[in-house]
Amino acid sequence: MLRAKYDAYIKNEIIYVEDTCEPATRSVTNDAEQVVGDVVKRFGNYPIKYKDTEGRWDWLVHHKGEFIGFRPGIEPYEGKSLFSTEGL
Repeated sequence: MLRAKYDAYIKNEIIYVEDTCEPATRSVTNDAEQVVGDVVKRFGNYPIKYKDTEGRWDWLVHHKGEFIGFRPGIEPYEGKSLFSTEGL
C-alpha cells in the first residue's frame, strides 16, 4: 500500500493536514509517523492539526518531528501542550 496522500498548509503557526482519501493509499492516521516527519521538515516545528477520512479534525502530537500520538481536536485546546517536553 502506498503512503498517505494529503494536502498541507500552515496558518497562524499551526500546520493543517487534510487527507485526500485517494484509493490504494494509507490514511493520514495510519501513516502518521511519516506524515509528521514530512510536514515538520517542510514547515517547521509547529503543532499539527489533521482532518481524518471521516472529516474530523484532531491533533498529531509530536516532539521535534517525531510522532508521539493523537489528541482530540478540542477548540480551543484548553491550554494543553501539543508538544512533548520530555528530554528537554
